[in-house]
Amino acid sequence: EEVKQKQSNKEEKRSSSDKDRKSGKDRDDKSSKDSKDRGLSDSQRDRFEDMLRNLMPDRNPLAETMVWCIEHAEAGDEIVDCIAESLSILQTPLSKKIARVYLISDILHNCSIKGVPNVSYFRKAFQVKLPEIFNDLNVCYKSIDGRMKAEAFRQRVVNCFRAWEDWALYPQDFLIRLQNIFF
Repeated sequence: EEVKQKQSNKEEKRSSSDKDRKSGKDRDDKSSKDSKDRGLSDSQRDRFEDMLRNLMPDRNPLAETMVWCIEHAEAGDEIVDCIAESLSILQTPLSKKIARVYLISDILHNCSIKGVPNVSYFRKAFQVKLPEIFNDLNVCYKSIDGRMKAEAFRQRVVNCFRAWEDWALYPQDFLIRLQNIFF
């Protein structure tokens, strides 16, 4: 009976050490997931939303906003969501929408920078959101009063498509699908 008791104690210890290892693994998985899913702090999100609200299609503000996004690439999904959401607001002036499309283009152009952690995730995150973004841009395009204004808007968006084709960011069929959504 004493032998059975010792075996039982050994099994309990082994079982509890397995549980400890598993809970440690779960903890490690959770912490790596947390670090991967880390988002922006409230103040960072407020700052980024202010930058988006005030963004115009001018070189320096666009560059500053793009650099800020690249520097906060660990929150890439949240940044992409913010940009997509900002493009879904129909009342946003056309110049601000164009600036935000240019911002997307600048981020995508720089998403292959070596030595910047997580920056490559922007390409994947945008690929998921671009159909939605171009659907919203289509709604905006169709609601523009004035043929000249609408054509200028369309031409700026088309220029981004051309750049993305040149950079070979996405497969050709994906870009064609986006163009079909936009037109």
